[in-house]
Amino acid sequence: MTAEMIYSPKERPVVAKNISYSLENGEVLLENIELSIKKGDRIALVGKNGAGKSTLMKILAGVIKPSSGSIDYSSVAYVDQLDEGISDVGNKTLMEYISSINDEWWQIQLHYEKLFGKEIPDLSRNLRQLSGSEFMRLKIAIATYKNPEILLLDEPTNHLDIVSKEILRNFVDQFPGGIMIVSHDVHFIDEVAKEVWEL
Repeated sequence: MTAEMIYSPKERPVVAKNISYSLENGEVLLENIELSIKKGDRIALVGKNGAGKSTLMKILAGVIKPSSGSIDYSSVAYVDQLDEGISDVGNKTLMEYISSINDEWWQIQLHYEKLFGKEIPDLSRNLRQLSGSEFMRLKIAIATYKNPEILLLDEPTNHLDIVSKEILRNFVDQFPGGIMIVSHDVHFIDEVAKEVWEL
């Protein structure tokens, strides 16, 4: 996949140059990827299962390092798939969790309520008691409350109800930065994506 374009630094929050990634067994998953994501982009990243979509997103977010190549970026937020993360939060309450992210936890609470038009779940609840929809909404609110320049969403509609999907669609429409989305939700992609990149 190649998407090489030239932008000024302020218009080019994420640039990947010759990104490659190999698995521990030596299998090359990604090779010589070049791409740019800029303000206003709405990109759907598609491909077969196992093609490396989630891996590429994690590399762009700085979660994992590429085997070779480089990435230039400024403010990037990443929302992983629902099943990645809930097992890592331990036995925390919602209050403990959001307080560990920001001492001024009420900023996340207010952003959640503004974004989704509903109150955040009971702060005394254990995270493992949240429904899939509640936890995904929480992850999206945490990723976006600081207004990142680039937002990477990996299967964001998984477990979301119809109302939350519509709120997310409206958020994507209004978000001023660039967005890359991995999703098997064809209807959602058709509604929000301006470009489709196949990996």
